[in-house]
Amino acid sequence: MNTILITNAIILTLNSEREIINNGAIFIENGRISKISSTYELDSVNADEVIDSRGQVVLPGLINAHTHTAYYMMRGLGMDRDLLDWLKDVMWPWLMGMDGEDAYLTSLLGYVECIRSGTTSLIDNQNFPFRNNYFYDMAAQAASLTKLRVSFAPGFSDIQFASPPDMVGSLKEIEIECRRMIKTWHCKGRIKICVSPINLLFCSDDSIRMATNLMKEFGVQMHTHVAESKREYDNLKKRFGIGYIEAFSKLGALNENFQSVHSVWITDQEIELMAKSGATAINNPTSNMMLASGVAPVAKMLNKKVNVALGTDSPNNNNDMFEAMKYASLLQKVESLDPLSMSAPKALEMATINGARALQMQDQIGSLEEGKLADIIIVDCLKANTTPMHDPVSTLVYSAKADNVTNVMVQGEFLLRDGRITFLNENKLIEEVQHRADMLRMRVNQKK
Repeated sequence: MNTILITNAIILTLNSEREIINNGAIFIENGRISKISSTYELDSVNADEVIDSRGQVVLPGLINAHTHTAYYMMRGLGMDRDLLDWLKDVMWPWLMGMDGEDAYLTSLLGYVECIRSGTTSLIDNQNFPFRNNYFYDMAAQAASLTKLRVSFAPGFSDIQFASPPDMVGSLKEIEIECRRMIKTWHCKGRIKICVSPINLLFCSDDSIRMATNLMKEFGVQMHTHVAESKREYDNLKKRFGIGYIEAFSKLGALNENFQSVHSVWITDQEIELMAKSGATAINNPTSNMMLASGVAPVAKMLNKKVNVALGTDSPNNNNDMFEAMKYASLLQKVESLDPLSMSAPKALEMATINGARALQMQDQIGSLEEGKLADIIIVDCLKANTTPMHDPVSTLVYSAKADNVTNVMVQGEFLLRDGRITFLNENKLIEEVQHRADMLRMRVNQKK
């Protein structure tokens, strides 16, 4: 039996009462939270290891509900463009220039960055050239090494709307590959597989019906980009005469397993459809600002009881969920001219318990409660940027950064311990990725 006792912490439970325990303690047995109370009440508990967290905030692991780790090989490239130009000018050419080792290493570095940001679960929406399907296996192997909870969403498209031919597959090929990924990787360790039509603009009606059937057959979720930019929305309206959510609803895909990424250009009627179906919206505020895509109606969705989770995406160039929480709040305030439109507690909920609901794991993760899995992070607030601390929630959302995270555990196992990644040589990985990126840039430039 492996037991850990965390003591003297400010504990943000995120339970139904949103209880905050000052000078709190958590007792962990075999990867689960056995007891949670004050340090005084757990003083007599015997544990294999005791962690004194005086001056630190302990909270549930953050859940990054949308990122593309493969895209971080292109970090900083293609800036100051809108979504489609960013894809056409940089992302697609570089993705087509990658090899399997590139896919493995950039995914691994992305996962390490997630851990350093206090993320314990994420949805990784990979989108490699279709003819290089083994790249998905390479990325999944990287996810396995980290021991993170990764919902892996291999993107597909069967319409060459704007993407190059190498990014497109036939409907039959796509179904074969989706089935292979589910049978190979779904529920293997901490990995799950989602079906992922990358964008309805790039997908036929039949491919959506096929993906919906796979959702039902295997009990998996659907993860897809929805109404991210005005340009996309206008093009889809020309095809269907209605918006994204309405189109997915008519195709039979809208249900509690549906994850609507971005959800910027959606109508009040579509918000009602999402609320009735139990679908989740995933907000990516920093990415939406970077690409000038617009502001998602998050406050409206929350008011209608739509579950809204939070993601970093990749155009913003980092996986910092603290930054995402801050901008999730600020962007709603400046759009509505209402400082109460998105509070710090709501932003933190989006990054924790709402993310757990998106994964349909709210009974296991997303809050610190007895019986739940010990997906826990420790944030050092005895630093210049978080001192003095009067309100721990506001401090985390508006002042803390990824650098404040000192410890990250998934199911009681440390992935980050005292500021160090536990399962690999991080400096060596950084050097390898930089070298691979330099070589890839040369190949892409030569091809141009």
